Amino acid sequence: EEFAMKVFALHSHPARELGLSVGTLFAALWLCASQGFAQSPLETLDGPHAGAQFGGLLEDPGDVDADGIGDLLVGAPGATPSTGLEEAGWLGVLSGRTGAVLREWWGQTAGEHFGAVAAGVGDVNADGVPDIAVARSVLGVVEVYSGADGGLLHSFAPVQSKSSYTASLDGVGDWNG
Repeated sequence: EEFAMKVFALHSHPARELGLSVGTLFAALWLCASQGFAQSPLETLDGPHAGAQFGGLLEDPGDVDADGIGDLLVGAPGATPSTGLEEAGWLGVLSGRTGAVLREWWGQTAGEHFGAVAAGVGDVNADGVPDIAVARSVLGVVEVYSGADGGLLHSFAPVQSKSSYTASLDGVGDWNG
């Protein structure tokens, strides 16, 4: 039996048309069969609050919790933490099996939009767990966090201007063996 996964980020007017609150991530597992895709989602996931842009970033970080199901890296760059830092941003790894938050990080500066640019980068520290890279555009750095415990592994200062250094990220594998 085969399956496919489609994920839609809905953080604007179309979300209301589907009966979802603004700031909701609509994540659906669509079963694929000879008659086509199923018509209803198996699960929907809610963001931290309306206007958080939950799902503004969607990436595949790999199987962080080693349960045999790929997980989901989700950014909410407009999220405001309980500390009140407006649009500091949020980034989390959600379980592909349950939707539970496995790891999460918050921006540390108002207007940072943390979680807008991030990627799964494979197992950087060779502990058997995929790791996460995120651009902190306000600081002009790229940080790599452990998928195992969420701790900071590396911080890279920009080679050029902040804007060109943090426009996008992607894991490219092991180049030097």
